[in-house]
Amino acid sequence: MASLNRVILIGRLGRDPEVRTFDDGGKLVTFSLATSDRYRDRAGEMQERTDWHNVVIRFSRLAETAERFLRKGMLILVEGELRYREYSPKDQPGERRRVAEIFCRNFTMLESKGAAAASAGEAAAPAEPPASDAPADAEEGEDLPF
Repeated sequence: MASLNRVILIGRLGRDPEVRTFDDGGKLVTFSLATSDRYRDRAGEMQERTDWHNVVIRFSRLAETAERFLRKGMLILVEGELRYREYSPKDQPGERRRVAEIFCRNFTMLESKGAAAASAGEAAAPAEPPASDAPADAEEGEDLPF
């Protein structure tokens, strides 16, 4: 019997990617990704639930792209697989902890850096209205050729 381990998430980065560079030049990029779901509870009120996912990128080319372009608040699509890792906390050497991570095989940026900055609450420059050649006092539809 065949099996499949595939994860596709769309969410916002919770922080700027953290990059670790190894002696051989390889890179490891990690970041948190928030996914949200809205639903109505039994009382009919809207509720929102946010889940946080740990994302890991090990492929050097993809890691370099993530380091260059991904920023906190950016909306992205992540494709990969679910992996579990065990570790011992430094302050509790006898205890073992298990963490789930999304091992990223590919990602797609769904908005630009500037849009991410605006959605993260940073001030963005106001957009200017489009320039028009028509005089200010001209009525709409006067210059239409039909």
